[in-house]
Amino acid sequence: MREDSSIWSYQIFVNGKRERGSTGQRNKREAEAFVRRKLSEYSIGVSSPESSKVGVEEIMEGLLLRNENNGNSSVADDEARWKNHLQPFFGHFRAPQVSSELIDRYINYRKSQNTRSGTPTQNGTINRELALLKSAFNHATEQTPPKVRFVPHFNMLDENNVRRGFVQDDQYSRLSDECAVEGVWLEGMFEVSYAYGWREDELLRLHVRQLDFIAKIIDLGRTKNGDQRMITMTDHLLRILVRCAYGKKPDDFVFTREGGIPVKDFRDAWWNACIRAGLGRFQCRDCQQIVTDGRKCRMCNSKKKAKYFGLHFHDLRRTGVRNK
Repeated sequence: MREDSSIWSYQIFVNGKRERGSTGQRNKREAEAFVRRKLSEYSIGVSSPESSKVGVEEIMEGLLLRNENNGNSSVADDEARWKNHLQPFFGHFRAPQVSSELIDRYINYRKSQNTRSGTPTQNGTINRELALLKSAFNHATEQTPPKVRFVPHFNMLDENNVRRGFVQDDQYSRLSDECAVEGVWLEGMFEVSYAYGWREDELLRLHVRQLDFIAKIIDLGRTKNGDQRMITMTDHLLRILVRCAYGKKPDDFVFTREGGIPVKDFRDAWWNACIRAGLGRFQCRDCQQIVTDGRKCRMCNSKKKAKYFGLHFHDLRRTGVRNK
């Protein structure tokens, strides 16, 4: 076993003063007992001299690698949470330095930031980031030997921003027509999510090779149990998906903008379709007046972008699940 020099060159505090080496038999006995205890911990893998040097960045890289090897669908989102938010705050810390107090400081820091739309960061968003960091610590403790000795306590936040919207039958036709105005890609995403309750990331990852237009089948691959997942298209969906996939190669995404441009953030297109269908509105953050011309309020000349109120794309998921 490699001997850690920091153990043998021990330092002991007595009456508030630092004394080195063998100053006094009592100090020597305490130091020797400390050394024996640490060596015992090292021998069974509870701790190691290297564990105090492991950085947060290292344990996060280990978690992301494991998730990628497992084929987790959340890898891209997890990497974005790490690079955009967690890494700038925690990246330069060693794992043992991460305490509950530091985590609370991160929560306070994130609450002081606004999203791209100018709204405060939601508790649910912060909780997803903290859950990722906690998973990295848990994964590090499961390594052989463990990379960290313990997982700090994470004070998760209450989430009260649960949405409960649904698409009613009389709203479906209007919204479908307005999505088609934005492009066949949004019409297709709307129809599939409305029919099956798919999430945004599932839609955006759908490839042309997964569509069998002859058998009218969408092949979703295999489940964890090895069962094949297939969905039968309706004639209406078949016609729309044929248009979405026209001229594309098997490895291309089904839903893309004109010119094959990947769909990333489509909130503006969705909001515009909902507003035209009478299912949404923009409202000034200062004077609370409805804004009908762009995102700027001409009533009070507010510099803030108007806030969207109305149907959200995720409401289609609840609608699809309800309709099954």
